[in-house]
Amino acid sequence: MPRPLRLPIALLLAVLAVACAADGPRSGAAEARAAGAAAVPRAADSAGRDAMDARLDSALRRLRRDLPPVARLADGERSRDALVRRFVRAIERADTADLRRMMVTRAEFAYLYYPGSAYTRPPTRQDADLVWFLHLRESEKGVSRALARYGAAPLALAGHDCDPAPIVEGDNRLWHGCRLTFAPRGDTLRLRLFGPILERDGVFKLHSFRNDL
Repeated sequence: MPRPLRLPIALLLAVLAVACAADGPRSGAAEARAAGAAAVPRAADSAGRDAMDARLDSALRRLRRDLPPVARLADGERSRDALVRRFVRAIERADTADLRRMMVTRAEFAYLYYPGSAYTRPPTRQDADLVWFLHLRESEKGVSRALARYGAAPLALAGHDCDPAPIVEGDNRLWHGCRLTFAPRGDTLRLRLFGPILERDGVFKLHSFRNDL
């Protein structure tokens, strides 16, 4: 019968030590490679966010170019009701100068509205100058249609209502869904003739003239 193979204890321990030493570096390298692979998407996401932030900052600087900084809304009203009544009077008189004054200006948009708006955060992030361009285009279209349809004639305002609660964005409160109720010649009309109302520090201005017309 063959004798069982016997290794000296010292030799056996040496073999095990070599095996463990060989496995250790390979496991550490594998873990390092796995950690590195996991870090790549995180680094890419971070780089993407940094690039987006840089682009947004650049767009905001373009929008603010040649504009003096502003700290508060100008030419506004101290209540939502007062602003609505002023808007209706301006439509009745076709007073385009006052309509222009009661809407948020480019400087107010750039310094007071945009920095705290949803357009600076995912998923609705957009460049400031593009947001302003689209905002202005929709406002010009809306007020032109309102004046063409209802300008220079009495409207008989009976009241208005907006969504029950404003959307809060930083120091700004935006009243959406505002509709005016008119009662000319006994008929009742409910119309949305402007977009949100912007409230800041107790002052109210029209954010835009975008409407249903």
